[in-house]
Amino acid sequence: MATGNVTYNIAGRKYYMITDPDDCLTISNACLEKDLVYRFAKGCYGDGLVTASQSTWKKHRNLLNPQFNLNYLNGFLVIFNKQSRILVKKFALMAGRGPFDHDSIIRQNEIKTICATSLGVDFNEDKKTLHEYATAFDIIFNCCTEIIKRFWLQIRCIWLRSSLKKQRDKYRIIMHNITDEIIKKRNDDRKNEVLNVNREGKAFRPFLDIFFDLKETVGDEMMPDKTIRDHVNTLILAGHDTIATAVQFTLILIGSYPKVQERLYMELVDIFGDSIRDVEKDDLTRLRYLEAVLKESLRFYTIVPIVARDVTKDVDLKNYTLKAGGACLLMLHGVHRLPMWGEDVEEFKPERWLNPATLPKNPNTFLTFSLGKRVCIGKSYAMMSMKTTLAHVLRTYRIKADHTKLELKYEYHYADGCSDIASDTSIAVLETSYCKKVARTSKIVRPEFPLAGAIPQAGTVFLLASPWVTKPTKPLRHAKPLNQREGEPGPVK
Repeated sequence: MATGNVTYNIAGRKYYMITDPDDCLTISNACLEKDLVYRFAKGCYGDGLVTASQSTWKKHRNLLNPQFNLNYLNGFLVIFNKQSRILVKKFALMAGRGPFDHDSIIRQNEIKTICATSLGVDFNEDKKTLHEYATAFDIIFNCCTEIIKRFWLQIRCIWLRSSLKKQRDKYRIIMHNITDEIIKKRNDDRKNEVLNVNREGKAFRPFLDIFFDLKETVGDEMMPDKTIRDHVNTLILAGHDTIATAVQFTLILIGSYPKVQERLYMELVDIFGDSIRDVEKDDLTRLRYLEAVLKESLRFYTIVPIVARDVTKDVDLKNYTLKAGGACLLMLHGVHRLPMWGEDVEEFKPERWLNPATLPKNPNTFLTFSLGKRVCIGKSYAMMSMKTTLAHVLRTYRIKADHTKLELKYEYHYADGCSDIASDTSIAVLETSYCKKVARTSKIVRPEFPLAGAIPQAGTVFLLASPWVTKPTKPLRHAKPLNQREGEPGPVK
């Protein structure tokens, strides 16, 4: 894919599609207002960082940036380790029982993790509320996705009379009621000095407490309970969906490349030995190859492939000027497939991240967490969470998969059924939700032999699907001895 721009019109609105990394940075810093498609989510997530107006976002981001530091985030490791162990146990329950829906297991585990770190609530003990909460998030998100497809719903008079709005409003009330109740209880607990405490006896402070602290500093006018609710709901929405999807794609890629998996496993053995201890903060910096695998996975399958911004003023780019009044689509997936990544751009090659000489000289070519002033505030949180999860899973299971069989689709679902729209796999529009009809797509079997030269792993996970409808062209393969090397699949065509 070459750098450049494409212009097209949707319902009379001009859209610029940008793939040049320097132009993407210029637009990211010059155009801070989100496109109108985000405004339909604003009715549910209000002044959260994703949907807030430029003026509100700037004030809140300046307040929050100092709070999201590594010292604070390290306190979440107790939650990350706990939930990772639960995930490993969930996989163990499926051993020997044939194909299973790994998507639902990973996704449910991740929403429990993000709710614990955001709200200070352990939903492992309240499955009914978790189900209501997760369902509300899914349906609201997919209502927003449906609006993108049925563009006529963006006309206000049609939207106000649509059944989709009624459905969204119904689940918005459910989501807001649950969050409001949690906020009230947490606030009461703070007043009574009832805190979450981890196993080391140190106070564990969820994001919700950070917002309460800011409220005490800046006052109720700038940080009312409604705004706090908007922020935590946005963190939960943005966090659980993207992290769960990234973990799934990473496991699929790891299972597709036995040599990569063996090198990962040996790194884990070097750091943890035969121990099943928790991942500690010092371990995270030592997991260099695991970080390389994660970054390459996020480049290869860009979880949020497009960012949309309003062009509110004329913007001078390298070769032309964008005129005010339209919108701009930053094609992050396209940037990740530019020739400047090298001749092996279409290959999954984690080693490129271990040598700066093999990476593009332009620092704006890796855009998984967006770029510019509105870069994702949760990127460090996401990397810590994913590293911890994968370190636990890969110490316990051997993964087997073939990512070349993936067929990625743009899809949505809502209460009365499922629908999907096929898309070109080279576009990989992945920011939408998943469809329940992809259940039972993975398999765990017990190994016959340990990995050569390493401690035995407890099982083999077959991952032959992603949350975006996959149709393997070959039947599920039988497990092979763990010490038998296999040919590695080539790049996605």
